[in-house]
Amino acid sequence: MAAYPPFILRPFGLSAILWDGIGDNISISIGLLENLLTENLSMENYGKGVELISVNFIAVPPENKNHPEQLKYHPRGRELYAQLKLPFQQIRYASPQQIIKLMAQTYLKAIDQYADLTIPDFNLRQFKTDVIQLFDRAGWG
Repeated sequence: MAAYPPFILRPFGLSAILWDGIGDNISISIGLLENLLTENLSMENYGKGVELISVNFIAVPPENKNHPEQLKYHPRGRELYAQLKLPFQQIRYASPQQIIKLMAQTYLKAIDQYADLTIPDFNLRQFKTDVIQLFDRAGWG
């Protein structure tokens, strides 16, 4: 029987719903953004109310209504979830550096919107401050 390493849950989960032809740079940016967050932030620093923050970026034409924006807190799994649209016309023709900046801005928008949710034992203000500083150091602010 094969031995598998234990499953390790990363505290930041990023994904995307993409229109044909614009996926490569977004996929690379997702990896960079997720690694930056995971390597520099620890969820324990913000309380016990959140263990996972998932953001699903949507890059589809505005007339596509199949993927609405969403915002949820799942108390059982202690997960914050956001599904937010990227500005499609900007993303469509953006350079890789512009794309990651737009994604960072959208991630900060998700944090702002989390303030509308009831999230026990989570210091959202400090989390946002730390993310802004991290993005600024990376040149994405």
